[in-house]
Amino acid sequence: MAQQIKGGPGRRDVLKLGLGAAGVLMAPAVLRAQTAELVVGGAASHKPWVESIVAPAFEKKYKCKVLFEGTKSLVNLEKMQKNKGAQYMSVVQMDDPVMILAVKEGLLEPLTVAKVPNLADLVAGAVHMDGMWANYLQPWLGIAYNKTEMKTPPASWADLFEAKYKGRIVIPSPQNTEGLPLIFIAAALAAGVPLEAGQKDAEAGFRKLATLPQADLAYAYVNELLSAPLQAQLAGPTSSLGANKATPKPAGLPADLKVIQIDWANVAAERSKWVSRWDRDMAL
Repeated sequence: MAQQIKGGPGRRDVLKLGLGAAGVLMAPAVLRAQTAELVVGGAASHKPWVESIVAPAFEKKYKCKVLFEGTKSLVNLEKMQKNKGAQYMSVVQMDDPVMILAVKEGLLEPLTVAKVPNLADLVAGAVHMDGMWANYLQPWLGIAYNKTEMKTPPASWADLFEAKYKGRIVIPSPQNTEGLPLIFIAAALAAGVPLEAGQKDAEAGFRKLATLPQADLAYAYVNELLSAPLQAQLAGPTSSLGANKATPKPAGLPADLKVIQIDWANVAAERSKWVSRWDRDMAL
C-alpha cells in the first residue's frame, strides 16, 4: 500500500506505501527515494526473510540495493513523524493499527492498481481504507504447547479455560498485536457469539480472561510483496497464508478454513484502554 509523506521537498521526495496484515499483522509502507537505494523499515522479526528471500529477488530484478531497518511499528511511525517532509525510508512494513495512525496524520497516500497491479489480485478484506494499505500475508493464531509436559494438548480455545490448565498458560499482552485476538476469542466464548461479533465486546473478553486458570521503486517493492510467487516463498518462514488469491494454500489446512478479519479501526480506538485494563487485571 502506498502513502505519500507530506512536507516540503528535501534531498529526497518520499512516498510511503503501506501494507497491513490481517489478524496479526504484517503491513508494509513504502517511501520512494530518488536513488537506486531502498531503505525498508519493518519489524525486527521480519529481517531474516526480508534479507534472505525478498531483498535478493528484488535487487536482482530492479538493479538496486535494499537496506532493512528492523524495529517496532511504533518506532517506524516516530521516524516518519520526525522526518516529515524529508523522509529517508523507502518502505515501511507496519502493523495495521499503526497504519491507521499514520493515515490520520496525513503521512500516507493510497495504493492504486495502476501503480501496484498485484493489488487487484488480493483476497477480500486485504485492502484497507480505500487503498491506504494492504495485507500481503494472513498470519494465523494458534496454541503453542510443550509436547513433553502436555501429552494431550487443548483441542479448542474453550479448553484453555478448564481448571486443569490453571497456572500453565502464558498469554501475550495486547501491547503486542499477537495478544489482541485472544481478547476477541474470549469475548466470543463468553457471549456465545461468532468471533466477528466478539471483536466489539472486549469487556466480555476481559471478564472471560479473568476466569483463566523511491516512488516507482517503492511501488515496485510493494507490488512484489503482493505477488503470488513471493508470498508462496514467505508462507513457510512466516507461518502465514498469502493474501494474493493465486498463492497456493499450505498443505494440511482444512478445506473449509475461514479467515477472520480483525476490525483494526476499533482496535486503534480502544487499544490503549485495553492495555491499561490488561495491566490492571492480568498482572501477576
